[in-house]
Amino acid sequence: MRRFQKILALSLVGTGAFMLPAPLPAQAAAVQSCELQSTAAVQCLQKVTAVTHVYGSGEQVDEAILEYPKELLPSSVKSTDFAVTGKEIASVTVNDKPEPTGESKAGRYVILHFITKNNVYDGDLSQKTGRPEKPYADKERKGTDAPRRSSRKLPDLSLHVQQLRPLTAIDGTTLAPLTLEATAIKEPDIERFQQYEYTDKQVGATIPYSLYLPRNYDPNKKYPLLFFVADASANINAVKTPLFQGNGATIWASAGEQAKHECIILAPQYTADLVEKIGMMTTDENVWTPGLTLVTDLLHDVIERYSVDKNRIYGTGQSQGGMANIAISDKYPDLFAAQWLVACQWNVEEMAAIKDKKLWITVCEGDPKAFPGMNSATDLWQSLGSKVARNNTFWDSHADLNEINSRVREMAAENANINYSVFAGGNHMYTWSFAYDIEAIRDWLFQQRKDDSRQGHRSFLAKALHDAGLAAYNAGDYEKALENFTAANSKGHMKAPRYIGLCYEHGYGVKANTKEAAKWYGIAAERGDITGTYYLGRLYETGSGVPQDYSKALTLYKKAAQRGDIIAAPAMAALGHMYENGLGVEKNMQKAQEWYAKAEATGYKM
Repeated sequence: MRRFQKILALSLVGTGAFMLPAPLPAQAAAVQSCELQSTAAVQCLQKVTAVTHVYGSGEQVDEAILEYPKELLPSSVKSTDFAVTGKEIASVTVNDKPEPTGESKAGRYVILHFITKNNVYDGDLSQKTGRPEKPYADKERKGTDAPRRSSRKLPDLSLHVQQLRPLTAIDGTTLAPLTLEATAIKEPDIERFQQYEYTDKQVGATIPYSLYLPRNYDPNKKYPLLFFVADASANINAVKTPLFQGNGATIWASAGEQAKHECIILAPQYTADLVEKIGMMTTDENVWTPGLTLVTDLLHDVIERYSVDKNRIYGTGQSQGGMANIAISDKYPDLFAAQWLVACQWNVEEMAAIKDKKLWITVCEGDPKAFPGMNSATDLWQSLGSKVARNNTFWDSHADLNEINSRVREMAAENANINYSVFAGGNHMYTWSFAYDIEAIRDWLFQQRKDDSRQGHRSFLAKALHDAGLAAYNAGDYEKALENFTAANSKGHMKAPRYIGLCYEHGYGVKANTKEAAKWYGIAAERGDITGTYYLGRLYETGSGVPQDYSKALTLYKKAAQRGDIIAAPAMAALGHMYENGLGVEKNMQKAQEWYAKAEATGYKM
């Protein structure tokens, strides 16, 4: 009998259905009861689904959904009941739906939450064990061009889950130990995007790309566009590579980010086939390539195809992608409102052309190309009269994100068009394993708009019309004020719609109409007017002119409050009011007092 049990157990191990963490006879008995008996008293784990998220270091499985035939109580399940190969379990929850909500309630689904770490090497790459010998040109740590062929592999999303001991369901059923491989994968960060192809007749090539449209995309509304280009290690033939290689594209599509910065996201995939057909997208020769034409034509096609706010197009990218951003910005100086350049450089003399751009630059001290390259570029820009904000003491990339965000906001407060943030140590590829997690730089990017003197938002005529409207408004001549505000709005002035909304809300020079006021405040909010955004939130809170919606009010108040100055203070006070009274959120006096304190700190009188 013992010989039969051993053969049975080993045959099951070979299928991946079972492992042997306990003495053989007991384990064989457990397998026999689970696999061979059909009694209602003993059942087993039925299915494992791996859930991934995309981090700066790439896509990782960070949760597992275990489906059982019977309901379990949260108190009956512990982290120590499971083991997962290559994973450390942080916590376990139970749910009545196959979703990792973070809450725990009685149900058939056990959710394992894993500890995730940034596993990208952060030291001197020349000293990394097992690193292949670099060409002669790199031995002095000056860096070399990216190789034409990438060795990047698809992420390993396999999952091997072991239930170590029996669990007891609510109805008393024993759920016997079992080991299963994940047979399904959920990739929520990646699944938000759709994949398409663009064929460029001029270049004679086709490029795949991923596109994210906001959840309730309305073609009658204008949206900012975020354009992300990955580094050359992503130049493989998997079309979703820009989405799993790191979070430079996906982070902007997260629910929290879209609540603050609703936008369209474009992430082209420059494949290995394209490299073979038309060459690299960018090289250290710093010349315009067919690859740059292809990517730029794709960008212009998306801008025209979708409802894009052409005054709020933002570019970002790492290494190859940052270089592409510089080249495109140089050739099309009126395209981008602002750009975030991560671990990249370009010919310094040619970079003189972008001295007046709105840029945030992020590099690591240990990057042998980007660090000296951007040192030279920022020195050049300063010599040409540009204001550059710098951190003379390099920041620690391992510091708490709250500390890093605080330092970023301090730099942004210098109101320089060009911001140069350097992190101590690190290396080239390590830079983007943490860069896009910095919320304050993401916020800075979306606060920028094109130079209004060129784009017409505050052109001389628009400003003159708005100023005339404001003078009439303050004098009580509301009909004349409304006439001038309407004219200023037609020229694209950012604040004019807010004042038109005020006229309609209060019946100044026109019959009061809060529905019409909400429309104009919405236009002001779209153009980035903080006060107009706050006014729209107030209408949603009170249900004036729009259906009462505390959730929308809260979102608008948070968006208006994020700048953190006295202009944003009314929105901060409004958030305090929402938390104090439990409107759209759980009542929380501590948070209410925090928001009130932030408002008062700006000098705002409560």
